[in-house]
Amino acid sequence: MIEIKITENKRLDQVVYENLGTLEDFEKILELNKHLINKIILDIDDIVYLPEPKSTDEKIIKEVSLWN
Repeated sequence: MIEIKITENKRLDQVVYENLGTLEDFEKILELNKHLINKIILDIDDIVYLPEPKSTDEKIIKEVSLWN
């Protein structure tokens, strides 16, 4: 689990997106952060708990060539 200490006033969804790049598991994140549910803007020094980012084993390789 990732623990983030807020250093500037932001919304929870902003913090989640900046750190995970998605809001896909936002309901799960709300469960981890019940202490923040009633806050529109997080306070400095609030702690946000995030799940570990999902790792993907797939790698996308873009091949570029002069001739097809």
